[in-house]
This record gives sequence, structure tokens and C-alpha cells, in this order.
Amino acid sequence: MDGKDQKLEVERFDPEATYDFTQFDCGVCSLNEYLTKNLAKEHERRVSIPHLCVTQGEEGQPKRVVGYFTLASSSFEKKHISNKERRKFPYSSVPCVLLSKIAVCKSVQGQGLGKWLLGRAIRQAFLSSRDVGVYALFLHAREGREEFYIKAGMIRSKEQPNMFIYSLKQYENSLKKKLLNS
Repeated sequence: MDGKDQKLEVERFDPEATYDFTQFDCGVCSLNEYLTKNLAKEHERRVSIPHLCVTQGEEGQPKRVVGYFTLASSSFEKKHISNKERRKFPYSSVPCVLLSKIAVCKSVQGQGLGKWLLGRAIRQAFLSSRDVGVYALFLHAREGREEFYIKAGMIRSKEQPNMFIYSLKQYENSLKKKLLNS
């Protein structure tokens, strides 16, 4: 990353902390502007919870943001899941966590950071599902990014081609499999 071995961390946005958003450019204006115009407002209103991927700055310097994702509670109509899964839900909608935004700065794109952030978002949704009824993480993919989510193991809705679903049971099963193999 920028020719330096910088340690990356993901942390929940802290309104008391100082972050450097000035160098962030993911190539999508609305996702870039979100950091400076809406992130703090949405966090304060509890509309979504931002998680920032940061590098530590020099002593006393702000943390540089190189990626982020936001999570919110939501639901989707059960018509988006298979008939087998649909039968498990007594209601017309399925409780979920919405991955409303995910972005990676151009300076670090192509290094697997997007996949890593998606994994962190799924993990956070899973952890939340242990306390609150949540079936899946879901998102609406930007045009041209669909293949990324398919490769990540997400299921594409037959009803809405840009909607992707990742069952948290799928995540739990992969954790169990890793434990058995270790």
C-alpha cells in the first residue's frame, strides 16, 4: 500500500476520533462524498453503523481511511429466497442486516481489501444474529460488481438481479467446518 507496510484495522466509526478522509477516492462520487457529508449524521441518527478500514497515522496524526462499509437493520420479501428456505418463515418478510455501502480507496484496490471487508461485514452480521433474529446479510450491488458478490458465495435473487443474499447459517457452517479441520 503506497509502498509501505501499513497495518490495517477495521473499527466502528467513533465520532470522538479524528479520521483523514481527504485521500479517499474509490472512483464513485456518492461513496466518496458519503464519508464527509453523511457518515456522522447517519451514525448519530442510528440509521446505519459505519465500519472504517484505517491505517494508523504518525503519532498524533488522524487515522487514514482506505475503505469502509455500513450496516443497517432491514428485511426483504421472502420471494427472494428458495422455496425450501421460504417455508421456514411465518412472515412475509425476512429479517436481515443490510450492507448498505462498501467501498475501497483506489490506492489499495486490487489487493483483496474489498473481499476482506465483505467478510468482516458478514462476520459482524453473524455476531449480531446471536442476539437479534437475523437470517442473512443482503445488499444491492452496483452495476458491474455482481460477479464480485457471486465469487464471494452470495446468492443472487431471481426476482431482483442486483440483490445478493448471504445466509448467516452459511457463515456458521463454514466456521464449524474450519474448527473441524483445524
